[in-house]
Amino acid sequence: MQAISLALYDSAMIRLLTAILYCALSLPSLAAPLFGQPKIPLLDYQLLDTQPHNVNSFTQGLVFEAPYFYESSGLYGKSFITRYSPQKKEQLVIISATLFAEGLTIIGQQLYLLTWRKGILQVYNKQTLALQKTLHYRGEGWGLTSDGHQLIMSDGSNRIRFRDPHTLEIKRQLTIKGLDKLNELEYTQDIIWANRWFDNAIYAISASNGCILGKVNLTALRHHSVTPDHRNVLNGIAYDHQQQGFWVTGKFWPTRYLIRIETPSDTHCI
Repeated sequence: MQAISLALYDSAMIRLLTAILYCALSLPSLAAPLFGQPKIPLLDYQLLDTQPHNVNSFTQGLVFEAPYFYESSGLYGKSFITRYSPQKKEQLVIISATLFAEGLTIIGQQLYLLTWRKGILQVYNKQTLALQKTLHYRGEGWGLTSDGHQLIMSDGSNRIRFRDPHTLEIKRQLTIKGLDKLNELEYTQDIIWANRWFDNAIYAISASNGCILGKVNLTALRHHSVTPDHRNVLNGIAYDHQQQGFWVTGKFWPTRYLIRIETPSDTHCI
């Protein structure tokens, strides 16, 4: 009887441990500590302002250069870029129906627009929105930002590439450990702020070495702005230097939010 009882006890313990391990593997927040992987620090944010946003915009890229917002909207046959401010009438350029507009950024007087699967980057005059030239790259185009000298580009993987704005030559590359589907990007103060496709968080990534310094959970803003579905995802990050905050929005969101994010600590490196 004692042998049978011990066997039953051992069997129950094995089932319990198996269940615990399964739950830990199913929940990233539990699995990371279990296997010694550090948890990404959560950064607080403060809501500073709200403004109306175009509910017809399938937002891909968002840039703010006072007093104007520049925004790209995707989808085949519906893509466009626009330049607007609360005080000025909107300028809009329709993109060819064969192209799916993606990330957007500014260097100097030029506006750079990625496309999804065509390997085409279009360069526009930022004042007139007149198309100036077209460049080509391999792979997909997702998010785009700039450090003022180089284009910083994502392709939906865990890689971020720094490219020459004149030739698109790759100057260097970061591989971000533990993050894939990197999408919209914004650069400021040696940090690349990135969102992920179908993720309600924005991640702070060191532009020097690719370390993940922290993340901002914006689920509350998404739920505040829209009824979540498969298309109404977070997308659009634009830094406002004057107000030291980030304008954030999403696809088909009726609202654009200005938030100030807690400064991430460079002592954390994931």
